[in-house]
Amino acid sequence: MFIKQNMDNKEIEKKYRQLFELNHAGIWCMDKDNYTTMVNPRMASMLGYGVEEMPGRNLFTFVHENDIKALQRNIERLKPGTNEQIDIRLINSRGKTLYTVMDFSPEYGQDGSYAGLIAGVVDISVGKMLENQLRHSQKMESIGQLAGGIAHDFNNILAAISNYIFLMKLQLADIESDDLVESVDEIEKAAERAANLIKSMLVFSRKHVFEFRAINLAEVLAMLRKFLKRIMTADIDLEVNVEEDSLYINADITQIEMMFINLAANARDAMPEGGTLTIELSKVRPIDVFEGLSSVEKADEYALIRVIDTGTGIDKETKERIFDPFFTTKDVGKGTGLGLATVYGIVKQHKGYIGLDTELGKGTTFFVYLPITEDDSKEERLLLADNTESGKGTILMAEDDPYLREVTAKMLTRAGYTVITAKDGEDVVHKYKANKVDLILMDLIMPKNNGKQAYEEIRQLNSDVKVIFISGYIHDVLMDKVFREEELQYMAKPVSAVSLLSKIREMLAK
Repeated sequence: MFIKQNMDNKEIEKKYRQLFELNHAGIWCMDKDNYTTMVNPRMASMLGYGVEEMPGRNLFTFVHENDIKALQRNIERLKPGTNEQIDIRLINSRGKTLYTVMDFSPEYGQDGSYAGLIAGVVDISVGKMLENQLRHSQKMESIGQLAGGIAHDFNNILAAISNYIFLMKLQLADIESDDLVESVDEIEKAAERAANLIKSMLVFSRKHVFEFRAINLAEVLAMLRKFLKRIMTADIDLEVNVEEDSLYINADITQIEMMFINLAANARDAMPEGGTLTIELSKVRPIDVFEGLSSVEKADEYALIRVIDTGTGIDKETKERIFDPFFTTKDVGKGTGLGLATVYGIVKQHKGYIGLDTELGKGTTFFVYLPITEDDSKEERLLLADNTESGKGTILMAEDDPYLREVTAKMLTRAGYTVITAKDGEDVVHKYKANKVDLILMDLIMPKNNGKQAYEEIRQLNSDVKVIFISGYIHDVLMDKVFREEELQYMAKPVSAVSLLSKIREMLAK
């Protein structure tokens, strides 16, 4: 009987040992002075030590400095015999912050005195990161809704300014006044900067539609330089080297600005002790690395952007995952892991190529190749210079903003078109029925039926109706099946008069 009982105790001890060692939660045993007596493998792994290295280490050497007092009070409360659970941040041997839930139980000696603690520890860092991302996402969504609303109204104002500038330029074409022309040009540049600011807000609110056109990378970088300098820390020098003053690519300017900003911010974070960030811009011929890459636009020449930091460099494992969404080497709460993934997506959407060279301790160079295109700014000069060819046809323009409706109608009339205006969705349908119309220019967001609803009603009357949709921001109606499956023309406010007239001529010529 004694032998059987002894065997049972061994079996019980074996089972407890297995539960202790194989438990997915950390188990941490401490004496009355909070020094470690024993841990299981999971606990040791969390803290970055071997099981045999942990005994003798004090609990509070691992606790985040801002959580020490709270944990001390917690331990004092549980000594009389209560169990408590508390959220505690721990710092492991690599300096990484772990968000944990610790469930404490006191232990007592044979004389009933307090002898120490056993803590069950669960690492909730991943869950905490997702919680923070969700909270951040909800906050960004609220701000995004606000940004979208502001952008819609502000873009109407900018569109009106743009059209008045165009009319002024037409009137100034016959006047020899360089100072006056230069002033109007500066007003136009200011309006363009304001429009780009609004586009940035729309990207932020995820309501931006890509608008590809020829942009000069050298000019974009020159405009961004002050901003990039502001986001650097004081101990980081920013150097910009531009070999070509005219490097045009077919791109969405807001996305390209975001690409520069994210690459610069990534370089800044790689230089915690300071250093130098160098951005280089040059023109290159095709290179062999593009062979077999279907996403890269085959071009005669490419714009090469090199973003060079003198930071910590990147190890091989990290380099392989550097463009993965949500991958980050930063502590929880200090990075979303979307910056470089966003850059990768932007480059691919622009039919380009991105890569990097790096070495631990010697910094990193990101290089981006984007296909060069022709400068299309000559289109505006031709339209302004050649006023002999008047537009032909009747345009029905639907716009609920009276100020924008008036100036756009004036601009289209000045360009030679017959213009009929409508103030809302019902009005545009009524006037389409009552008039012979060659083209509809229609806002998407209007009272009394939005642009989508008005379009569907008009399409029942004429399935071949020609429509150009314009909006201050991308609305949910664009996500509708009809808009996804049909090749409909969409222009984002504030659309320039030149671009609008060009699109109208293109549509009427079909």
